[in-house]
Amino acid sequence: MSPKISNPLSEAVLIRPLQLAEDIVVIDGFSGSGKSLLAPLISSLDRCEAWIANYNYDYLCMADHYGFMNRSVAATFLKTYADMDLYHLMIGRHINLRASDLSSIQANLQEEKYRLRLEDKTEGEAIVDKIKLEKPILVLMTHYLFGISELMFDTFHHRLKLMVVPIRHPFWLVENWTKGNWNKRLGNDPREFQQVLLVKDKIIPWFALEIADDYLAANPFEQAILVTHHLLHQAKEFYTQRPSFQNKVMIIPFERFVVTPNDDWTTVQKKLGICETSRTATMFKNMNIPRILPSTYWVQQRKIVDNRYQEYQVSDFYRKILEQMAEDYENNYLTSDPNAKISRGSREI
Repeated sequence: MSPKISNPLSEAVLIRPLQLAEDIVVIDGFSGSGKSLLAPLISSLDRCEAWIANYNYDYLCMADHYGFMNRSVAATFLKTYADMDLYHLMIGRHINLRASDLSSIQANLQEEKYRLRLEDKTEGEAIVDKIKLEKPILVLMTHYLFGISELMFDTFHHRLKLMVVPIRHPFWLVENWTKGNWNKRLGNDPREFQQVLLVKDKIIPWFALEIADDYLAANPFEQAILVTHHLLHQAKEFYTQRPSFQNKVMIIPFERFVVTPNDDWTTVQKKLGICETSRTATMFKNMNIPRILPSTYWVQQRKIVDNRYQEYQVSDFYRKILEQMAEDYENNYLTSDPNAKISRGSREI
């Protein structure tokens, strides 16, 4: 006779003992940083599935980091979603057929492969065997997670082969946030699915939790500066404090990659141990890479920011934060481009 458990719930642990997705690549970053440029390129490599953006990964990492969810439960859900996503891709289920979407099978030049899967009635154990034989790579896109991605690294462990983090000049990131009206959309636009928090009867994005008071007191452009600074600081802190993760992380500056992609692209392939397919060259062409940045590119970025300073009457405090972010970025990633020193224009404020 089995032993009687007085309170089964108190002794039960939610687990996912088996796994399907053995090889996972994550592309994470700011809105407008280059995720949608890199994801199709990586999906064009051998064994890589079409990339997907499943917000459940974002939600679980956020809930785990801030204590809204038990770590064990979050880890089990994370494992399950990865396996479900891979299985669904392998049988052509839940694929994106909307050709105008960046994540569609058409945009990723994989329409034939997935339409054949749609027509194939194979499923169940035969698909499990196929996964074991072909070793497909699950390519995921997430948003703003790198600085709080400990759940993903700890849970996937050896299965997480690479986290690619595209970054871009802070002037661009701050302007992109402001132009997109994210301060107004989050929590108010039913088509926007980022999680928000209620703090002091005010709605803020989840990634502003630790800077809530300053965020609520700032104007829209200052909020963009504050959020960008916080997320960059959070990401840098996460990276430096976890040296065991660093070999699985690849930071790719947008401006460098679109002009001279070869070194970064070769490193991606070496880290994953895979090579290009017949689709890769076409995908680079579709993404207009390599390209030459317009001669006015950096001057225009400087002008846009200076105009925003005046439009929003940005305080000296926030101006200095943005100018320092810009200088740090240029010194770290754009040293080979003498025209990229755009932060010098408003150094004295």
